[in-house]
Amino acid sequence: MANTATDGSEGASSTSNNVYVTHDEYGWVPGRILSSTDKHAVVLAKLPLDKDGEEHVEQELTVQLKNYDNNALPLQNVDTQGNLIEVKDMVDLSFLHEAAILYNLKHRHQHSIPYTRTGDIVIAVNPYQASLHSFHTYFTCKLTTCLLTNVRTLSSSAIFLQHQKSPCAVAERII
Repeated sequence: MANTATDGSEGASSTSNNVYVTHDEYGWVPGRILSSTDKHAVVLAKLPLDKDGEEHVEQELTVQLKNYDNNALPLQNVDTQGNLIEVKDMVDLSFLHEAAILYNLKHRHQHSIPYTRTGDIVIAVNPYQASLHSFHTYFTCKLTTCLLTNVRTLSSSAIFLQHQKSPCAVAERII
């Protein structure tokens, strides 16, 4: 349980208590560990009330750690006040896992930043989509030579090649 160490402190100042848990309706949700044993953890989860997740209700959940990789809850990337840390390149995330990637993408989308890098991969989130409420599926395509400066070229190629069978046809066209 290396990733879920608790130091007994309350509040957001203890970043090791800020985790993600899975929820049947909402996918990954942020929360704070209240207590834990080797087999389960009690987490105060923030469930969204609106489609953008800006308003939430807190609910105490008991989760089985056996349902998570290495029997540990994935940690949030937060500052000392408990605020989500957003990065331009996801290789800079301290804790890199599915929930962290999805929440970083969601945060950037909510701030009208549709393009995010992860090393030599560019992830584009539809800027015209109203909400990213549910993050169950995501897709990336390796673009070895496409940099953020080539976003316009990438967009034009994507529109031109939208009927291609290969999801990476855009990358093949640019390269």
